[in-house]
Amino acid sequence: MTSPLLKSVSSVGSGIARIGGNPVRTRMSSSLASAARSIAAVAILGSVLAPGAARAGSLLAPNGNPVSQDGSNPHPSYDNSSNGFQVQLDPNPANFRPQGSCPWLSIGLQAQGFTQANGWTINYATLHGSLTLADYEAWADQKPSIALNNQSPTASYVPGNGGAGFVINYESAAAAAANGDPAPASIRWIQVAYDNDPIQFQIDHGRAVGNGYYIALDDQTLGANGQPSNANPTNPFYGALSGYAYANGNGFLDLPSTPLQAGIDTEFQVFAATANLAAKPITIYDGVWWGYRVASVPEPSTWILLASGCGIVALVRRRGLRAGRDAPLATAVSDPPSAPHGRTKTSAGRSGIPSLAFHAVAFPGWFHASYRGTTRSAASRSRDRAGTVIRDSRAFIPS
Repeated sequence: MTSPLLKSVSSVGSGIARIGGNPVRTRMSSSLASAARSIAAVAILGSVLAPGAARAGSLLAPNGNPVSQDGSNPHPSYDNSSNGFQVQLDPNPANFRPQGSCPWLSIGLQAQGFTQANGWTINYATLHGSLTLADYEAWADQKPSIALNNQSPTASYVPGNGGAGFVINYESAAAAAANGDPAPASIRWIQVAYDNDPIQFQIDHGRAVGNGYYIALDDQTLGANGQPSNANPTNPFYGALSGYAYANGNGFLDLPSTPLQAGIDTEFQVFAATANLAAKPITIYDGVWWGYRVASVPEPSTWILLASGCGIVALVRRRGLRAGRDAPLATAVSDPPSAPHGRTKTSAGRSGIPSLAFHAVAFPGWFHASYRGTTRSAASRSRDRAGTVIRDSRAFIPS
């Protein structure tokens, strides 16, 4: 389920632009529209001719989108046959988001007090190089094996659970220097969640936005006892739960896990960022929108019952038709002798349409099958983020 806050699509030459999901009519001459379409065609052609070329402010996907690091089927959707649920990537494919362009982000920052009133300055900028998608796949029952710079959470068997694996790589130090982008050593990541199955931390330090959804920064920290803390974080960066092993200058990794339940919708937007925590300025760069949802899948027994019901209905109807064909022909009492086989006379002559009375007598099975009336009858989850930390009733990979 895609958030209506993020439906932002524009059309070229159609005379309608969409802003925030609402159509806004524009005027465009045919010549101008033609020129715009030509420019768009050249841009598309350029991207096709040079698919591997780095473009400023882009998400490169050299191996596909979705993609699996081990080269197997990237599983844009994955059935969990043990309990009849399907995990589906949402959005699919993963979307590039330039310069922190996400309405969830400002909501999450404000909910935790990272605002100008508290001394924070939030700036936005674009990367001149590109982020690279290394893994984006749905999973159920068995966590996939994914890694960031040889750091990998445990790929364990967790029946009845599912989620998505996600990895993006940041630029190399040489590429960042050549592109004028922040050095990998200074890169941190800010991730915001849009979730209708929130944990207590999201409820306490996020904002309810209706229909059971919460928006919250994914920046939970460890307490003095080594367990996830419910205290408000002192900075907005993802990764404190794992000592930033999965969120650093190499890139970003997340492997959320949820006990499967139909209707779960968990989406994230993650952005590269830099900060001077002493002076409190934060610069947020480009990022990626990713996530998953859970749908129910009919059990095999359901399909068997449905097929059996259809077969019985077809058999009953066929027998009724056969009984009607085998019955002796009879002339309806209401038809005059001059109208053989039930045909009725009109001022224009014989209509050629058998009367209902004739059908009732000559084809009783067909009549009842065709004309008789019918009546119609009208959790708490766990997200594993390195397999060792428990928060609430959910096992988390340390972020």
